[in-house]
Amino acid sequence: MAVNAGTNPGAAERQAISYLEEHRIQALIENATMALVGEQPEDPKKFLAQFLKDIKKARDAADAEQCPGTFTEENIVALYDVLDPTGTGHINGDQYHSAMSTFGITNYNRDPVGLSKGKIHRQVFITEVKAGLVGASATYAAYHG
Repeated sequence: MAVNAGTNPGAAERQAISYLEEHRIQALIENATMALVGEQPEDPKKFLAQFLKDIKKARDAADAEQCPGTFTEENIVALYDVLDPTGTGHINGDQYHSAMSTFGITNYNRDPVGLSKGKIHRQVFITEVKAGLVGASATYAAYHG
């Protein structure tokens, strides 16, 4: 349902934004770009084509765990180790929220186990980041085509 931009330019812009949000196009492009930059493949077009095929495969399987991700568990553990350089086994809330931002996760559990005591343990952190990444990477889930 296209809107004639000449008769109502504001409506056309709102419709375009609504369309992009409904189909999570911006999130899809951001995820694809992060994966591309992270991998830096020899053939970026081939890589992007495979990335989109992987998203479709995960969507068809209805399995968020199969969704292509930018970060591995090793990446999550590595960031945790940077945040906990002395090996105390926990990080504080500010570190937790900063890490979520570093991973590009905006929709996550803002009150994980241990937050009230200022001690978020490693396994809690890993679990929460993985859950956030699945949500952030699930651009395929909203695809209806």
